[in-house]
Amino acid sequence: MAPLLVLRREAFEYGLLPATQLFPRLDSIDNIKNLKGELIKASTSSPCPSFPDRKLINASTLGIILGVNDSLAHVLVDTLISLKPHDNYDCLAAEDDLVDVYVVLMFLFMQTCHKPNSQSQRRDVGDVWPSADTPQEAPLSPKKGQSAALFSPTNRGKDSSDQDSSQLAYVAKQVPTLLSLLKEKDDHSPNISAVRFDRLALLLAPALPGSIGDTAPLSTVLPLFNAGAGGSAAVSAVQDWLSRNIGTGLPPLSIEAPRTSLSTASSTAASANKPDKPGSSSRQLQFGGNTGSQTGEAASWAAGRQSSNLHWTIEGVKKNTLVQRESDLGSMSDVKVSDCQDTVLYLLAPMKYCSISRCIDCTIVVGAVGLQLKIEMCERVQVIAASAQLRIHSCRDCTFCLAINRPPYILGDCRNLQMAPYNTFYDQLEAHLTTVGMSISPNRWDSPISLTRSPTSSIDGSASNPAHTHISEDHSSGKAVVSLLAPDQYMPFVVPFGPVGGGGEQQGG
Repeated sequence: MAPLLVLRREAFEYGLLPATQLFPRLDSIDNIKNLKGELIKASTSSPCPSFPDRKLINASTLGIILGVNDSLAHVLVDTLISLKPHDNYDCLAAEDDLVDVYVVLMFLFMQTCHKPNSQSQRRDVGDVWPSADTPQEAPLSPKKGQSAALFSPTNRGKDSSDQDSSQLAYVAKQVPTLLSLLKEKDDHSPNISAVRFDRLALLLAPALPGSIGDTAPLSTVLPLFNAGAGGSAAVSAVQDWLSRNIGTGLPPLSIEAPRTSLSTASSTAASANKPDKPGSSSRQLQFGGNTGSQTGEAASWAAGRQSSNLHWTIEGVKKNTLVQRESDLGSMSDVKVSDCQDTVLYLLAPMKYCSISRCIDCTIVVGAVGLQLKIEMCERVQVIAASAQLRIHSCRDCTFCLAINRPPYILGDCRNLQMAPYNTFYDQLEAHLTTVGMSISPNRWDSPISLTRSPTSSIDGSASNPAHTHISEDHSSGKAVVSLLAPDQYMPFVVPFGPVGGGGEQQGG
């Protein structure tokens, strides 16, 4: 039988942090259970129509309880806010950095899914860049030898599937723990309320998008709960139902899309911002095709649907220029770009989420991202983006031109990153910003927070704390992990396309 609930892809894709490194009190389920009483005691009641028992806590108080400084606490809260499943999920009050205690507990539980297992305590391949004294068996740069094979689409797809299965198995095993976290400490009733159960919408979603409405409470999927907000059901019955009805379900991300040709930019437009290279010219790309050409392999496309949002993958584009507009990607999609090389990519659309990984020598223009942009394992990439949040993980020699409402967060082993203000424009930009609910002010591009850590760094708010300073230094090389782009190097970037069917070139800058 098909599952009725699935793990939320967005939560696990964009919500997992290196919690065991950054948040030492999150290293086990037992510690989270012990934190529950402290969080509830420090919270304040703030009822709302959807959650009449809402208990809110702010970032500073949360940081004190977790034993971390204010910067790290805001990383946690900002990440949690970016995972909001829909507009009626009133457990979050982003304007005051307030979050519901029970949703915090669900988020903290999720971090334990990311805990390194006992068989592999080393960092993942690519989490550390090589240095002069790095042994030969150390992980290599994404563009070199061993890691090139590890990052192949086939291997990565298998790893992703294995990870989904592992996360599902973990969540299914911990269903009793999840339900116990949602109950009051002194609540000995055998029942759980529908309102409290609805907090699980952070982690779970209906398997069939639109089956209960995009903003309906999660409890309406379960026949066990009585109608209305005051309904309740036996914990044992809910536990049994969940164990039989949760799946990875990620509505199929490998569906072959129609074989329609997609025109890339002209070679003239491509050369406006990127110099020509031997063997490089524009061509037609096809959805779902393997059209061989001198310019490299065709992009691999996959689309799926979850919580009424489209999920697009753009993969393996090499030596090309690719333009994707709102008419191609839809509105408020989740777009994933990976393994592109020597390419100019324009994502001129309003998106909920966007991730860019394992790209080399690329320029990527990201239209407007309403919740979170994540960039990881990239080298010599320029990203121009408007986003509510940005998380950068293990990147090297990259430049980011940003319109961003929160400080950019830098994690993992990053080297030589440069920050600059947003430097382009395209015809639908203002409309896309409105669609995602984002303003270009305040722009925090110049306030990056580096969470990279040296071997001796600690999480105590002292000068060695990785989040204590904004512009930090790589201790192995003495170079800055992140710096601000020099004014004399700052230049406008031209998006050389006008509106669809409008004719002429769109000048940006």
